[in-house]
Amino acid sequence: MEHLPSADTSSSSSTTTTTPLFRHLSGLDTLLELSSNRLSALEAGTFAGLVQLRMLDLQSNRLAVLKQRAFDDLLGLQSLLLGNNPMAGDLMNSEHFARLPCLLRVHVAGAAAAAHIDQQSSYFLNAYDLQFDFSAQNVTDAQLDLSANRLERLDKRWLGSLRLADKLVLSANRIGRVVPGTFSDMSSARLTMLLLDHNWIEGELEAYALSGPTSLVELRLNHNRIEWVDSRALFGLINLRYLHLQSNRIKQITDWFEPNYYLKFLDLSNNALESVTHTGSTLLSQPPPPPSRLRTVWLYANRIEQIGASAFYALLPHLATLDLQFNAVGAVGTLAFANCCAGLAELSLRGQRVQRLASDSFVHLANLTSLDLSANWLVSLPPHFVRCLPSLRTLNLSHNRLTESSVHGASFEGLNDTLAFATLDLSYNLMRTLKRGIFATFSAEHLNLSANRLAFVEAGAFGDSGSSTLLTLRLASNRLEFVKRHFFAATAAAG
Repeated sequence: MEHLPSADTSSSSSTTTTTPLFRHLSGLDTLLELSSNRLSALEAGTFAGLVQLRMLDLQSNRLAVLKQRAFDDLLGLQSLLLGNNPMAGDLMNSEHFARLPCLLRVHVAGAAAAAHIDQQSSYFLNAYDLQFDFSAQNVTDAQLDLSANRLERLDKRWLGSLRLADKLVLSANRIGRVVPGTFSDMSSARLTMLLLDHNWIEGELEAYALSGPTSLVELRLNHNRIEWVDSRALFGLINLRYLHLQSNRIKQITDWFEPNYYLKFLDLSNNALESVTHTGSTLLSQPPPPPSRLRTVWLYANRIEQIGASAFYALLPHLATLDLQFNAVGAVGTLAFANCCAGLAELSLRGQRVQRLASDSFVHLANLTSLDLSANWLVSLPPHFVRCLPSLRTLNLSHNRLTESSVHGASFEGLNDTLAFATLDLSYNLMRTLKRGIFATFSAEHLNLSANRLAFVEAGAFGDSGSSTLLTLRLASNRLEFVKRHFFAATAAAG
């Protein structure tokens, strides 16, 4: 090797850097890591000679002062990491970054930035202004990370200057309100991802609060205190595809969803929703034309108690995954999903309080391949309840209260042909015996009967000789004392 491509001087006891230190390391082009030291100041000319360096890591030092032109020699620098330094005031001096033509990423997470940033006192205006021509280098991942600081409010003027940043991270600050029009000057920006997680945004997300960046694809507002979303809060975000609102305090949803029918992913988990229906209008009902493009909806860990026939509307042709686990649903009634989209492939009702199902609870879900009913209070299975699910491959009924008298062959009878499960999970139930033919109405590759109370299994319980398709059979943690001769004859013959 003719030269060392990177240098690591982390975790030493340096307090200052001197000008000639790196002068002769002109070949250093990948990384210079000075993190976790005791640096308190950077002098002008400190990085002389490092014209090819692409990443400089100065995180977790004691930098409170950056002398003017400290970074001027880093003409090829693309990433500058300054997080976890006490440089609240000096950080705002735009002169530090005015001569870095290749700069793509500035990371200042945990750098004790001022509570309010405006156009006059912010280096961000300059760091991402046109004097840094990212587009000339065909850059697609320029980003600004301001997470874990003390920002309390946002100013539209410096946000409007971020015309060439693709990702803006404002997570873990103290932002309490997004004033309408805050992002309005970003209509020509190329911002695709905006992170506002773990802030203090509370109450209503007001009309036009996030309108502006029309190129935005992903918006994260997880872990705030939002209770209500105005129907126009996301107005104009025509390219928005992923919306995260996990762990807020949203209690009901009316019409705010309707102008955003281009969404593909919606996360409303861990809120305070008590119903997906509200005065005739629902989260997934009455969608505006054209039909919604949603593919995934997460509603787990809310307070939903009932799923009625009006809960889901038919014009959801693209919805593939619906997650309702860990709510408080007490019953899945007749035609509960009759108006849901026919294309639904995965449905989770895990962790509810469901005791009984209706034979037609899952009507019109002909494309459903996975149904999770585990960790409920099921005491019986109705006859033919999977009759309307000809595509079903995985059925999870574990952690319920099913007994041998409540599970019978008719429960698994298909509509036309014999159902072909890949996986049937009946573990952690209360079954004591398995009678002959109980699993004869369907074929399965993987059958889990572990952790029941099985003491007796009749011959032929898993099918007649030559008929079984089992590849995996789990009977662990039961009460079996002996296995009769030819007990597994059918399975062996099929294999």
